[in-house]
Amino acid sequence: MAADIAVVLAAIAVGISFALLDEVVMGLLAATPWPRWYVPFARAHKHLGLELWRISATLPIAAIATVFGFLLARLTNGRSMALPCMSIGVWALYMFVPWLLPAECSVPLRALWEDFLRFQASSIVGIVVPTCTLLLGFRFGFRITTARGSPT
Repeated sequence: MAADIAVVLAAIAVGISFALLDEVVMGLLAATPWPRWYVPFARAHKHLGLELWRISATLPIAAIATVFGFLLARLTNGRSMALPCMSIGVWALYMFVPWLLPAECSVPLRALWEDFLRFQASSIVGIVVPTCTLLLGFRFGFRITTARGSPT
């Protein structure tokens, strides 16, 4: 029983850690100047400029998600696929719940929905790609754990 609680807490800790690191990396990416290839592309294709930037900013987050999935598999000895799903749920709650609280967000929900409709591809990629890479990192870590014959 205590071991199961520790495993659940590890999954929650991984989800919170991933959410915090996601915020840090996105903040650093937003603070850096645009690369040279992006400026001519944005001028030539104004309709895709911001969309491409958001999608390319998702790639470092996806790499971090893979590492966190692998770490979760190593911490929990790859016990269950529900554990990375729980971590993803914690990440999603961290990312989306503050937007829904009126005291925390001055932007109405309608404006967030309109932003999603304007940038559909990057919004979906920003959620789906890190989720998939965290699950893949967990599966890879699970395979390594079972190949070495770690005790469960």
